[in-house]
Amino acid sequence: SSLDRVTEMWEGGSVGGWKILIEDFNQDGLPDIASVDVNFNGIWILTNNSVAACTPPTITGNTSIVSTLCEGEDTTLSITASGDPPSYSWFKDGSPISGANTNSLMISDINTSDAGDYLVEVVNACGTDQLSFSVTVNTVPSDPTVTNGSGCANTSITLEASGSTDGNYRWYDVATGGTALSGEVNGSFNTPALSVSTSYYVSISENGCESSRSEVVATVINEITITSQPSDQTLEIGQTAVFSIMTTGDNPMYQWQKEGVDIATETSNSLTLANVMISDEGNYTCLVGNSCNSILSDVATLEIIDPSSGFSVTDGIQNLQINNAQQTAIEFDPAVAGVTSSRTFIINNTGQTTITISNILLTGDM
Repeated sequence: SSLDRVTEMWEGGSVGGWKILIEDFNQDGLPDIASVDVNFNGIWILTNNSVAACTPPTITGNTSIVSTLCEGEDTTLSITASGDPPSYSWFKDGSPISGANTNSLMISDINTSDAGDYLVEVVNACGTDQLSFSVTVNTVPSDPTVTNGSGCANTSITLEASGSTDGNYRWYDVATGGTALSGEVNGSFNTPALSVSTSYYVSISENGCESSRSEVVATVINEITITSQPSDQTLEIGQTAVFSIMTTGDNPMYQWQKEGVDIATETSNSLTLANVMISDEGNYTCLVGNSCNSILSDVATLEIIDPSSGFSVTDGIQNLQINNAQQTAIEFDPAVAGVTSSRTFIINNTGQTTITISNILLTGDM
């Protein structure tokens, strides 16, 4: 040890003079001096009680930091300091923050109450340094209110959003992530021509803070096509007539017509006429369409037979069944000049009512 070496110097001294030994006698990390008088007049030890040299702390980087944040975000205020190891203390608006004693301060799920002036102080035995932070917290805007749109296939569709002013909207073609559509910053957005229904998404951006995205649907309306036409029908009085039509396309609207005139309340894909009468005879059609096109069905004819009325005309050549109120033509052999020809006809009442024969007309060359 150092003291052992001093003893050796003392005991080994035989010639007058001094011996000097430099050692750390008190184990404080600083050199001490021992002086031995070899004439045995004494030993002197001089200890070094001076303070070791140190470097004061210095915060590197900016002298102040301004942060503008949005509600709900996480942020970390941090510094780097040089010099001998310091201690750290954080303050908000002049008051110490409990437990904040490292070189960084994390603020999670930030809100407006976290806004203010922050300061970090670093201290060691040789000095102090400080750095200030100004934190501004902006409110996240509310989600926009949206209006869906619709249009015909292969056309542009207009979508609407409200809740802010033009310039503050951001339109996307994905629900999350992605990049806002270039130049689309207003509440009204015209889609490209669409062939299928498509969802878009819109948010509001104010003061550097952006709301969640709201879905807006552009619905494509397909044109109407008739795939099954109504068919002709022949019925007896009292029976039920049913005409129907089948279509493809979106949102079809139907209107049945008789002789081109709308039939009130008949607006489904089928027309039912119960207990038909002679007055129901006629030509029926259905006009079907949507906001993109309309199309008229083929004509379907309804013929009504009265089973209580009818007659037959019989002669030796023809046997004709004639219904009520119908006309018929009976053919004769070509007439020969100067020759008299005759035919005998038997008219049979096949119904239940009295037969009235009128308007017998002979035509042809006589």
